[in-house]
Parts: sequence; structure tokens; C-alpha cells
Amino acid sequence: MKEALPGKTALFALAYKPFLLNQQWILPSIIFFSLLFKLSLFFICYHGNIYQIIRPDSFDYLTPAKTLLLHGNYGDLFERTPGYPTFITIIFALFGQHLTAIVIAQILLSSLLIIEAYYIAYRLFSLSAAYLSAFLIAFNFLLLSYTLVILTELLFAIVIGFTFLIGTYLFSSRSYKLGLIFSLGLTLAFATFIRPISYYLIFPVAIGTTIYFIRNRFPWKKIIMGLLLLTAPSLVMVGGWQVRNKLHFNTFAYSNIMAFNLYWNYMGDIIQKPKDPPPKNVKALIEKLKEQGPLSPAEKTKFMAKTALAFLIKHPVALVKQMIAGFPRLMLGSDASFARFFSPGINYLVFKHKKQDLWHFRISKLLKNNSWGEFFSVVVAAPTRFFLFFTYFFVAIALLTLFKFKLNENYFSHLFLLGCTLYFIILSSSAVSTARFRTPFELLIVIYASYGGIYSFRWIKRKFFDFNPHRYPADRSIKVNE
Repeated sequence: MKEALPGKTALFALAYKPFLLNQQWILPSIIFFSLLFKLSLFFICYHGNIYQIIRPDSFDYLTPAKTLLLHGNYGDLFERTPGYPTFITIIFALFGQHLTAIVIAQILLSSLLIIEAYYIAYRLFSLSAAYLSAFLIAFNFLLLSYTLVILTELLFAIVIGFTFLIGTYLFSSRSYKLGLIFSLGLTLAFATFIRPISYYLIFPVAIGTTIYFIRNRFPWKKIIMGLLLLTAPSLVMVGGWQVRNKLHFNTFAYSNIMAFNLYWNYMGDIIQKPKDPPPKNVKALIEKLKEQGPLSPAEKTKFMAKTALAFLIKHPVALVKQMIAGFPRLMLGSDASFARFFSPGINYLVFKHKKQDLWHFRISKLLKNNSWGEFFSVVVAAPTRFFLFFTYFFVAIALLTLFKFKLNENYFSHLFLLGCTLYFIILSSSAVSTARFRTPFELLIVIYASYGGIYSFRWIKRKFFDFNPHRYPADRSIKVNE
């Protein structure tokens, strides 16, 4: 009997598939080379100028961290939340008050994002998507930018990433696991301790978890117990901090940063527009603020929140327009934080002009007017938006294929992750939106884009390169003896 040999592509797949998929060294290698790259970049390019690794907001975390280290309390901390200052205090206690120790710790901890990306993608999609997700997160430009600065973004992305990971396994297991339920609530509480943007996330998560329990027909006693375990960490940790604020500042507000954002960023942007509302209202509002006189932190927070909410309720159309305008800045922004690491004095407009020089191939001008480090930062940052378009293209493919083929396999896990993404997009789309606000869900963008890329590659390979003897006549010139 004689038969046709399989095509070369099939032979390659048969020979190398076990080698590629059964090796345990791939994920550790990605982590190793990622850490090697980030540590090398930091030690080579950091010149002792602290303004390479701090931003104006950094002092809001460093000051209470030093107060906690020296006096055992957070002092007058009210604008920020205690999670990141506590992290800094631990680093200071272990290694001394060295700012570089914070950045090195963040670089080491960034490997946790790689692990999270791998296990989420592996649970939802495939091993190939898991490896690609891990690789793309390992060298993600946006996350790298905030790994090298003393801000909450990297630590928050890691902790909320654990929330995504635990939720993925919980909602795809179709079983009642108290440990996963409690861990989901605990990581969400820790995330809120770091940044208050996740303060309200517990409510949709609790509602979704209840629906998940009911759909799986768990007894009501288990449903109530699960909800108690889910919400207990937030009640204790977040609620405890609010009690602390009541004792110190006479307000149950979790942080005045939320009132600050509502007043200055949301309402402030709308009232600056000449048509909505009229300019005279701007002066009236400023005068009204001055009329309040000296205010305590609690009184100022209450006034700002009350005034802003009343104003936004009266102008819902302007608020929606503001959020729509902020959405492209959130999703397509290429943050200049990475460039500031190499050139602390650079501003956004200068950075933008340098990128334009690169796009117009004015390389000699760039090399003449910039150091090698500044030139490298521009080269790396310039194509970011170009790659983002490809990323969202593959995300769209992933979502389309999921809704068409695979959504039912991990239905609640996908709804959980996509719901969390939508939550952060809604709260982050504003007049001051930048790429920085995309860090909480950058992990999920990369994971879904990885699956979309793998799916597209396999579709093209199957469509144009795979040899299938059942679809095409066998090549009779290639034969073997019986």
C-alpha cells in the first residue's frame, strides 16, 4: 500500500509541537529575561537624579510612609489611601530609606503580572495564548513606564490582577469554593486600599457572584455565606479606614481624592466651556467657593462632593460628552512617563515634537539634540499608538470569536473580566484621561489580544498553508513504499 506524505508544515508541527508545548522552562525564561532587561535598563540609565523616578504625586505617598515608619501612624493622610504608603514603609524598614529600593522592588514584583497573565490565559484559552500573554506583559511598554516610577499604578495592577485571576478560576470552576470566594474579596479590598478607584467595584462583583450562585443552584445558606466571605474584607479594611477618617477628620469619606476629582476634573472641565454653562456661572461658582471661608478637610470634602454631584446631575449631557472625549485619550494615549525616566525635564509637547522628528526620519537632528538615552526613549515610545491599533484589532477578533464559538465554556469568567474592564473604562474616561489610567486593565487587554492573535494566526495557517489530503488531491510524486 502506498500513501502520500504529509505536507512540510504538518511534519514541522508533528516534530516540534511536543517540544514547544511540553517544556517547563518557557515561563521561567520569560520571567528571567524580563527581569534582566528591566534591571539592566534601570541600573544603566538611572543616574542618581530622583526626578527620574518620582512624579509630583509621589510625595503624597512618601510623606505618610516616612511618618508611619518614624511615628507608627499615617499622620494627616486623607487625600490618598494607605496601601501604597504601607508598601513603601515596608521597603524602607527592610532596606533603608532609599528610593531606588522601591523601584527595584517594583521591578521584581512585576514578574507577578507575567504569572497572572499566563494562568488567566491558560484557564480561558490555550497554552499558546498563555505563553504569548506572558511574553507581551513581560515587555509591555505602559506597565514598564510605571514600574520605573514611585506611583501606585504597578502595585495596583498586580493586586487587581490577582482579583482577575481568582475570579477567573472561581467563575469557571462551577463549584462552591469558599477559599476562592474569600480570596476574591480579600484581593479586591487590598486593591481598594491602594487606589480608591475600585471602591465601588465590590457592588457589581457581589451582584454578579449572587447571580452565579443562583444559576448554579447553590443552597441559600451557601449563597449567604459566600456573600459574607466576599464582602467581609472590604467591610473590615475599607470600612475600618473610613472609621479612622471619622475619628481623625469627622467624616466617613474614604478619601477626599474622589471629591477632588469630581469638583476639579469633572465639573471644572465642564464649566470652563463657553457654552455649557455660561461663563458667568464660572465666576459665581468661584465666588461661592471663596465664601465658604476656611474649611476643615471634612467640610471641604463634603462641599466639593455635594456641589459637584448637584452640578453633574443637572448637566448629564455635558458629562457624557466629557466621558466620550476622554475615552480615546484613555485607550490610545502613549504616556510620556517612560521618556521622563531618561530626561526628567522633558515636557509632553517637546516629547511630541521628538516623535514627529522620528516619524519624518530626521534621525540626525534627534541624535544631535538628544542623548542616547533620550533617543532610545523616543524610538521605543513613538510606535506605541501604532501597536495599540493592532492590539485592539486582535481584541475585537477575540471578542467576536468568543461570542460566536466559545463564550459558553467560561461564560461567567468572561463576563466578570469584561465587566471589570468596563467599570474601569467608565470611571477613568474624563477630561484628564491619559494612558496612566489604563494600567488597571492593561493585563486583560493583552490577554484577549493574545488570544485574538493566536486565533488569527491559526486561521491564516489553516486557510493558506496547511496541507489537508481530504480537501486537496495528494501529491503523487511523493510516495513511500509499503
